[in-house]
Amino acid sequence: YGKQVETTECEGEQGTETLEESEFLMVLLNIERSNNLYESWDQAFRYEADSGTNMYKKKRWITKIPQILTFNIIRVVYDHKTNMPTKLHNEFSFDKEIYIDRFIAENALRFPDFMNTLDSLKAKKQALEETLKKYQHQSKDLLYTDYMRVARQFIEKQLEVKEEDKEC
Repeated sequence: YGKQVETTECEGEQGTETLEESEFLMVLLNIERSNNLYESWDQAFRYEADSGTNMYKKKRWITKIPQILTFNIIRVVYDHKTNMPTKLHNEFSFDKEIYIDRFIAENALRFPDFMNTLDSLKAKKQALEETLKKYQHQSKDLLYTDYMRVARQFIEKQLEVKEEDKEC
């Protein structure tokens, strides 16, 4: 068995925090909203719940790593429209090596900085992917001469910047 500690912060009238320690055998991963191990694990270990009057933030941290860490990928969800269980066929990926350091209790104080950096990098990646898509879409409409004109303008701009640097 492994051991974990769960903290619950209540952002209501009292603003209280509780701490509960328990043993665990496996990590349950919901793949409905995520397609990789780390995002699913983040969702399983950090989530928010709204009781109507109070908002609760729950976080789980591993305090003792089990000898064998098992993941249960939840592929069956209940469909409220059909009142039947439905199997998810979503793609799910994970690396050959799994790093659990961001889920260890000893690293809890470093976690917010890590997540801020990760969120910033994800936003930059998203912006780059959108820019790339825009250029890929535009490139279908451009002729060879248009490519040459854009390249010439780029080179001229680079030369202007170099000349300005020399003057300084």
